[in-house]
Amino acid sequence: PLALGFYPNALNHRMQRSAPEDYLLIYCRSGQGWLETPDGRLDVAGGDLLLLPKDQAHAYGADNARPWSIYWIHFDGELVGDFLRPLGKGPLLRIGVQPRLLAELDALLNLRKQGLGLRHFIYAAHQLPAWLASLAVLPARVKLKSGRVLDVDAVQAVMRAHLHGSLSLDELAAQFKLSRFHFAKTYRALTGQAPVSYTH
Repeated sequence: PLALGFYPNALNHRMQRSAPEDYLLIYCRSGQGWLETPDGRLDVAGGDLLLLPKDQAHAYGADNARPWSIYWIHFDGELVGDFLRPLGKGPLLRIGVQPRLLAELDALLNLRKQGLGLRHFIYAAHQLPAWLASLAVLPARVKLKSGRVLDVDAVQAVMRAHLHGSLSLDELAAQFKLSRFHFAKTYRALTGQAPVSYTH
């Protein structure tokens, strides 16, 4: 990382970068904000992650009514593209509020308070690639039309709880307030597998 920090309740926060020379990661912990790129404007909320490439103009800022609280990291390096490729092309990832990721970001920030010696830079230089790589294997989740979120971790926890009993697809779908068809279709889209593989 070239620089990192945490900006809580960032009222009136606004930045414009016309020709950035580094990559920028912004993880919104809470509140709301926005991002503008040549492709348009996106709303940002708690649990959203922005990955902004270098050499691409962008602007971003906090919502006036509900300003965001954000972690930010400026970074660069020869292998950055390799770490970002599995995450897709969009600048916005809706990963949700991930307690483990928040704890790791807090650990990096606390490290900065201990000093900025060589050993601290080496540690941070190893933590960031691991953090970026972990984003590619986060549990899949999707926001449904109803506004509810279907989280694969939650579904699989129910499946494990009934591993030695009987759980029909209808019963599993009902636990998440979905029809059998809609549940099966959504689960397959998230995991590439049919939920029937885990149910009796």
